[in-house]
Amino acid sequence: MKCKYNKIKIETVDERLTTVEAHRTMNFLDVDKHKKKDLVDTISAVYILETYMNKK
Repeated sequence: MKCKYNKIKIETVDERLTTVEAHRTMNFLDVDKHKKKDLVDTISAVYILETYMNKK
């Protein structure tokens, strides 16, 4: 991406542990195991955005 869009500043965020945090959150909130599969990516995205916003 950096080569193709070299005029746009691209921010990187370390997202390696966001899935783990998402599962911890769902366990804490006692989310039904069948709903976890649908929610894990959404919650992970929230953690990624939160990390980015806290950097600013």
